[in-house]
Amino acid sequence: MYLCLQIIYVMKRVFLVLALVFVSFLARPQDTIKIMTYNLLYYNHYSQTWCTQTNNPIESKDGWLKTIIDYTLPDIVAFNEVANNSTTKYRLKGSVLNTSGRTNYMEANNPYGAGGLTSFLFYDKNKFDLVEIYNIDTDASRDFMVYRLRRKNTNPEINLYVIPAHMAAGSYSEDIAERAQMADSVINLISSRGNNDNFIFLGDLNFYTHTESGFQKLVNNSNPEYRFYDPVNQLGAWNSNYSFRNYHTQSTHTDDDGCKASGGLDDRFDIILVDDDILSGASRVKYVENSYTTVGQDGNHYNSSLIDGANTSVPANVLTALYNMSDHLPVFAKFALGETSSSPAYSLSNVKINYVNPVTDQLAVQIFAPAADNYEISLMTSTGVVLEQETRWVANSDVFVFDVKMLQSGIYFLSIRNSEGRCTRKIVKL
Repeated sequence: MYLCLQIIYVMKRVFLVLALVFVSFLARPQDTIKIMTYNLLYYNHYSQTWCTQTNNPIESKDGWLKTIIDYTLPDIVAFNEVANNSTTKYRLKGSVLNTSGRTNYMEANNPYGAGGLTSFLFYDKNKFDLVEIYNIDTDASRDFMVYRLRRKNTNPEINLYVIPAHMAAGSYSEDIAERAQMADSVINLISSRGNNDNFIFLGDLNFYTHTESGFQKLVNNSNPEYRFYDPVNQLGAWNSNYSFRNYHTQSTHTDDDGCKASGGLDDRFDIILVDDDILSGASRVKYVENSYTTVGQDGNHYNSSLIDGANTSVPANVLTALYNMSDHLPVFAKFALGETSSSPAYSLSNVKINYVNPVTDQLAVQIFAPAADNYEISLMTSTGVVLEQETRWVANSDVFVFDVKMLQSGIYFLSIRNSEGRCTRKIVKL
């Protein structure tokens, strides 16, 4: 009898421990990931006559890129301007990413797109599952793909939509028109889904200024629901503009070796754009402030070579690898996944919240409370700045009214809080 009681006691303890482990496994705390984009300059592509095995040797590029990856260690990385074949994909995976003891990188796609060059996406398979792939047919020189990645072992689930892009290059009118056409295709795909929750658009975008029509289609779309945002808000005429010296990504060289562009660092071609949900954290993915980084850019090499004079922004071996690897610099940003200070708390599921959306002059928020409680309702910008706030005791139902007619068109958020927690709702102001 005593032995039986002991066994039962031990089994209860084991069950309790397993239950606690399971709950903590599902309720994963907030963690931070790094997403990077990098133009690899005709990686393993030799059908052109100007970038050859002599001035762009693949074996040396693997070593330089490995040094850069060892230093940056991105969780998700998009490579632009690589040869459009499986050999290239597996070379990047086996000779660069899964080295130095790493085995966690997984490719997201087979070769795609028109022409001999493409983009590849790799992700940490220990952190993400690849759930879906959408094709964006741009009717232009390059197609794009949308990758839906789901963070492993999260409840509620966290999804991230990543679009690696390599827009048409050049400053002629036909180049500008082609970039606009590509931007249209991206927005059309997003609008067909009905929202752009947790979308990241990144790559070598080849825009010279934020006023270019294609860039405006991305960041100033007529429907605020489908807009992208520059997380560092560095909009302007980037080309040959000293004011943007901290964000210029091309060119790392002033000399002309026949392959790399010359002219020094004076263009912001490589950019990471995010949607409003990621700025606010409304869908459990949030941009980490001050994490946007142009690797190797110290702001002191405007119109000059990356290695002209001192540059201590990265270790010396990384600086050498960046200079030799490509005429572009990689860009990364960090993102917090999970509960953030402005993300839904999911504990107000029994509270009914009614309002008309989009809004024009007045936002009326009706609360139906299952139990009497104190409610704080805040109207915020997409970056979390509180514009108006009301606090009131709600015993059954009540209406909170905000005057929004003077607000600019765009995306705003409602934060609704009671003693149990908080939730966030998106508002579109027309």
